[in-house]
Amino acid sequence: MYYRFQRRYNLLNVADTYARLMSIEPDNSLKFEFRYTVSQRDAVKNNALTVKISILSRTIKKKPLLGDSRVGKIDSRKLVSNILTQMPDARSAIKKQENYTVASRNSSIMSGINNDIIGQLAAGGTKNTIQQLNSNVLRLVPASLVKQSNVVQPILTYVAPSTTTSVSSSIDTDPQRLMHDMINKQGVDPSHVMSLSSRSVSASDAVGGTLRPSGTQEHAMMIASRLANWYVFHPTAPEVPSTTDDVIDSESIHVLQPSASEDIELALVMSIPASAQTAEGSDVSHFYVKFDMINGRTGVTIDTVTKPLDVARHIQLFNTPRRPPVVNASKSERSSKLNLEIKQKDPGATSVKVYKKTFWRAVTDVSDYTLIGTYDVKSTQQSLLVQVDKPVSSTAIYRVVPLGAQGTVSSEYTNVVVKPSVFQPVKAIALTTQLVPTGVQLEVRKIPQGVTALEFMKRNRTTYEASYSNVGGDRVLVDDATKVADHILIIDTDVFPGNVYDYVVKMVYDNGDEETSNSALMEVIKPDPGAVNTVVSELVISTNQSAPDVMFNIKTTIVNTNNDVIKSLLQRQDLYEQFKSDVTREREFLSQLIAHNVQRVDLITGQREDFGVITTETFSDAQFRQNQAITPLQYGHRYRYEVQALLRSPETMFQTLQKTVTDKMTNKVYTYSPAKFLHPLALTQGTLVTTNGLNKLFPKEAMSWGAVGAPTAVEASFDGPPARIIDAAAAQFDDELNVITWKVQGEAKRIDHFIIMMQVNGVRTLIGKSHSQFASGNSHFLHPLTRTTIRQIAYMIIPVFDDYKVGDQVETNAVMIEEVPA
Repeated sequence: MYYRFQRRYNLLNVADTYARLMSIEPDNSLKFEFRYTVSQRDAVKNNALTVKISILSRTIKKKPLLGDSRVGKIDSRKLVSNILTQMPDARSAIKKQENYTVASRNSSIMSGINNDIIGQLAAGGTKNTIQQLNSNVLRLVPASLVKQSNVVQPILTYVAPSTTTSVSSSIDTDPQRLMHDMINKQGVDPSHVMSLSSRSVSASDAVGGTLRPSGTQEHAMMIASRLANWYVFHPTAPEVPSTTDDVIDSESIHVLQPSASEDIELALVMSIPASAQTAEGSDVSHFYVKFDMINGRTGVTIDTVTKPLDVARHIQLFNTPRRPPVVNASKSERSSKLNLEIKQKDPGATSVKVYKKTFWRAVTDVSDYTLIGTYDVKSTQQSLLVQVDKPVSSTAIYRVVPLGAQGTVSSEYTNVVVKPSVFQPVKAIALTTQLVPTGVQLEVRKIPQGVTALEFMKRNRTTYEASYSNVGGDRVLVDDATKVADHILIIDTDVFPGNVYDYVVKMVYDNGDEETSNSALMEVIKPDPGAVNTVVSELVISTNQSAPDVMFNIKTTIVNTNNDVIKSLLQRQDLYEQFKSDVTREREFLSQLIAHNVQRVDLITGQREDFGVITTETFSDAQFRQNQAITPLQYGHRYRYEVQALLRSPETMFQTLQKTVTDKMTNKVYTYSPAKFLHPLALTQGTLVTTNGLNKLFPKEAMSWGAVGAPTAVEASFDGPPARIIDAAAAQFDDELNVITWKVQGEAKRIDHFIIMMQVNGVRTLIGKSHSQFASGNSHFLHPLTRTTIRQIAYMIIPVFDDYKVGDQVETNAVMIEEVPA
């Protein structure tokens, strides 16, 4: 007796996102949910009502018994020979496969089949005639197909009603100023925008009748509301389409359509025991899941699908916390400490990292996040109290990042802003000075929030003035145009050579308060045009990410000396050719006595740093700052290098040198010290000096007294972003999770946080935030999905830098979720 069996294929459909890790049990076993799809008609027709699901530590490839099975190529003798010779190998393969089976369980298809339609399916009824198989579904359909019907349809994803999309003026929508106001005035972190309404309605919600997702109560003039609107309704964002006619043909849109489908999706929960994860000879990070559709009469498998299972990746994502902790700060006026109360909300979180960042009140630069410590706390435990320093004069931001098992770092975080007990407005402003032919040029940048007017003031440090006096007359009004330009320039012409001036800026705030900035000193050197000509050439700005550098060449030539007078007289008497070599030698000798002083001014912070005396013609910031305790160059900053030529007679620089000369008038011999009587200070002001006296009264190097000519300035800009996003990608990991990944090229520490949005048919929605405290600049964000999600989702990642400037957004690839029940 024998039977003939015809094998069928494509009866089972298992998506790549078939597996979901549900839990890690106390015994370390892994509980998975596996999903597959089958046709109810095919299951009934083939009497295949059971799917056996097996978890394998490895698979064994079986040799085909038919050999070359192409049409017309089957040889009966060869087939018999294959059966006889390979049957032992087949039995061995089956035995090995059983040994590699970690777990096995049957799934009943009958649990998903509608009993009311079994008879209709068996009788050959079509799916269109069976009422239970018909329903309305949301589908992603190319806009070109919808337009062919000539029926204009509304776009189901739309901006929520009553959402305010505009504000009063451009200055009100500057995101950096908005975030500064939230931190300094309200004590609220910019991430608060995530608690506001989403400002959009999804297609699923629209079909279900939802008008607007709820969120924190807000009004149009809330700072957080204006910031959220800036993200979602950015001026560069495309116009939101309202009907299908507004959508380009290549884009997909959501359409509610009737659908008849015989397919059903079933799920089965299975566990991988801990012993299988550590069994000798097995790959503990990768398994295989085999789906066998079995005929109920013969017990023979009629279709098989095998899928890989990356257990390590599932565990990593499962252990990654997705909910930030709740953090509250409490302080006492009598204590210099404050308590951070941390309550974990994610069941998978096991610990937290606590960071601190200071929002300086008197310095325009910003600080990095510094790690305070790592603390163990779980959601099942009571709140953790962490004692930290209480801010005295500058606002502090404490960041708490949850960690999961095995130290997996979450992208989520909670920031708490702690203001000083007594409010003081920010007085940090970038004040810079520069010597120009008409006087001293004063510039201010980084004007603080709330400043309505500025007054430039000075005092003469050389004459020991005790109080400041006004510079330039009236106060300067800070209007919207000035705020946008963030730059004010005036020139103080009432200065005297040889004097040192102390400049400050008085800031007047909108509430009437006044604050005085840090001072900037400037020594006024009498310009000596025509004496020397200093040229800065071959400026090179190196953007090496590890050590940015600025390099240039300096060349100073003697222009106006006694040699030029002698040269003119000799040329007039046609004797120059006889003495040309002597004149040239003298000029070259003077040129060899020239050195240079280079100072660097940070135009963003106002900080001036002195490189001292440079004796070479080639200048490198990275080279000369090493021994001068000068801060490294920073991306996002602009610098001005001021080069001053220095020329002194060598004999005036040696204190012990005594020179004996004979007076030509009296023929008397006398001895004098060139360092004392020919010092530049003695020649210009009549003041006899000593080395000790100079060192006590003047913070200058000896060569710096020989400044000649006007200083030459050159600017170098590192205005580009200190970091940028690369390799942004999005992928659906399982039915309930999309994973967005990206890398940071540059200084990741210069990024405060990332804003994550999704865009569907032109509608933007804020979905989350992420910090930048990831190793090696590799960042991620986990976007939970629901089983009613249907979208062609493109994610946008926006970096917000440490000074709260917003960088360029980067868009990921689109993730397609094509159909869900309505």
